[in-house]
Amino acid sequence: MFFSVIIPTCNRNDLLAKCLARLQPDMQTLKGVDYEIIVTDDSTGEGAAALIAKQFPFVQWTPGPRRGPAANRNNGARLAKGEWLVFLDDDCEPDRDLLTAYYNKINNSKNFKMALEGAIICPMNITSPLYNSPINEIGGLFWSCNIVVSKNLFFEIGCFDENFPFPHMEDIDLHKRLKKREITIPFVADAKVYHPPRRIQSPKKLAMAQESHLYYLKKNNLPIISCRRLLIATSYHRLIPIRDRKKNWDSLIALKEWMQQIYYTWYFYQFHWKKKYGKK
Repeated sequence: MFFSVIIPTCNRNDLLAKCLARLQPDMQTLKGVDYEIIVTDDSTGEGAAALIAKQFPFVQWTPGPRRGPAANRNNGARLAKGEWLVFLDDDCEPDRDLLTAYYNKINNSKNFKMALEGAIICPMNITSPLYNSPINEIGGLFWSCNIVVSKNLFFEIGCFDENFPFPHMEDIDLHKRLKKREITIPFVADAKVYHPPRRIQSPKKLAMAQESHLYYLKKNNLPIISCRRLLIATSYHRLIPIRDRKKNWDSLIALKEWMQQIYYTWYFYQFHWKKKYGKK
C-alpha cells in the first residue's frame, strides 16, 4: 500500500512549512517508503519551490494550474504514484499518527474502492469573532483538509469539479457523488490534523465564494437560493460568533466586516449571479 499526500498551496509559505515539517519521515509513524508528498503550487512567485528545495527535499513540488483549489488538487492527483490519495490543506498540522491510522483502517477493510475522512481538531479556544477554524470531530462532513480517496475511485467519479469558481463546496460536491454510488466513507478518529484558528478572509472574498454555493445548487438541480435567504445565512454565520464571544475591539471590526460582506453579497447577486444562475 502506498499513499500520495497531496497539498495544494497558494501564497502561504509559513503555514506550508509547518505542515510539511510534521510530514517528514522522522515525524510520521508510518515509514517514509510508504508515502510520497506532492505540493501543487498556485502561488505567485517561486517562494514555495525554493522553500521545498532548501528544507524539504523529500517533497515533490509542481506548479499548479492557477484555476482554484479544485483544479489544484486534481493537478496533484494526476502526478500521484500511490493507490491512495490523501488530501490535506497547507494550513493544517498533521498528527504523527495521521498516515498510520489511515493505513491501518484501509489494511483491515480490504476495500479498494473506498473513501475515508479524518478528524479536524482546533487545538485552542477561539475567543475573537475575527478568527475561525473548521472542526470535524465525529465525521460526516468530508472536508478536503483531511480526506483519503482510492486513486481509481477518484478518477472514476470525475475528480474534484473544476467548475467551482471559488474555494467553497467543491468537497461537498465530491462527497455527494460518492454517496450516490453508495461508497463506504468511514470516519477515522485517530487520523487527525490540527487546524489552529486563522484570520477570516476579507468580506469581498467571502462574498465571492458564495457563487460556488449557487453553482452547487444549479448543478444538482436544486432551487436557487434567493438573495434574501443568502443574506440571512451570511448574517447568521457572522453574527453568532460576535454574540457569543468576548466583546472587545475585534467585535466592532467583525461587525464592520459583516456589513461589508452583506453589501458585496447583495451586489454580486444583483449584478452577476442572478443573470448567470437565475432563480428556479
